[in-house]
Amino acid sequence: MDSSDDDELRTDEDAAAALSRRLVSRGSCSSSRVAAAFARVDRSKFVPRGHEACAWDDAPLRAWDDVSDCVVHLSAPSIYAAALEALDLDAPEANHGGSLSFLNVGSGSGYFSALAATLLGPGAVHVCVELNAPLADRSRARLAALAAGGRGDFGSVPELAHARVVCCSLFDLDVDASLKFDRIYVGAGARARDALLVGRLLKPGGVVVGPFEEEVAGGRGAPQALLRATRVGDGAAAAFDVHELIPVQFAPLVRPPREARDDDDDDDAESDDDEVAAAPPPPPPLVPLKGPRWGDDAPGLFGIEFRVAVRSLQRAATGETSPPIAQLPWHVVETEIVGFLSHDDVHATPPAQPKTDGAPAAPATAPVRLARSVARA
Repeated sequence: MDSSDDDELRTDEDAAAALSRRLVSRGSCSSSRVAAAFARVDRSKFVPRGHEACAWDDAPLRAWDDVSDCVVHLSAPSIYAAALEALDLDAPEANHGGSLSFLNVGSGSGYFSALAATLLGPGAVHVCVELNAPLADRSRARLAALAAGGRGDFGSVPELAHARVVCCSLFDLDVDASLKFDRIYVGAGARARDALLVGRLLKPGGVVVGPFEEEVAGGRGAPQALLRATRVGDGAAAAFDVHELIPVQFAPLVRPPREARDDDDDDDAESDDDEVAAAPPPPPPLVPLKGPRWGDDAPGLFGIEFRVAVRSLQRAATGETSPPIAQLPWHVVETEIVGFLSHDDVHATPPAQPKTDGAPAAPATAPVRLARSVARA
């Protein structure tokens, strides 16, 4: 616990409240809802056993968890606070009055997703992607436990009830077949060119926040900054309005095997010409991130406009309006038509594009000059 806090902390709830106050006093939190998220979520539930004494420090924590047999890493709360403020997760107008859809790439311990869920609300489509299988299992169990807690109890986050943890890499995603998201957080150091891949998972007007490296010669070890990029336009006309938030230093995203081998080759240019390179393993099948399906998932995960459209179809199919829909029974319409619509297929108006100052949007790969003083994540 930081020695600067004079409160007598008797419980984790007291400690969470004190952490929230420190983040506000230091300028890390600028909104009351983000501050409330830190006061509500029990960070000690996410740290490895034996490290509970460090749970409430505003510092990164990385340690081996004997129970789950994996390394657990949590970024400093002040870094998470900056990311949450930039994501603007409690902006329902961005999704026509409904909850935002949210993707957490490299979700790790799950602590950031727990914080985000308190801002997103109960109707959010919330997907976590984590490559490390034991860590994914660990975070899945912790998020489920928080979701099942008593409403109003400290540490309980019922808004996590529909959060999903998918065990795979960002680079294993079938981007074209995946749901598109309103908000994306990247929890590991990405390269500038990775922004193009992440951007394809964003809706027009969507926002991604994450640590991206500056594109420099040599590839690895480049400076990082926490960036906020807003997708402007769609299709071939899509561009990104990019803003640098703070310099940071995150552990890097795990690269695909082919890229990792190329990096190693760069470090060791001298090789034995007589040595026959082993055939690379076949790539894993691509993983599509699917949204909720009507009839299988909670109706609350679908926006108001979707539910109104379903009700209109139901009235037409049951003869409440004239003429009925091709005389089809409602259960046929519901399962064979509505069930194949994506949760965000129904909109009364197109998503609003963010306002700009008139300057052209910066491309996703635009280089960023960084200060050398960095915040450790």
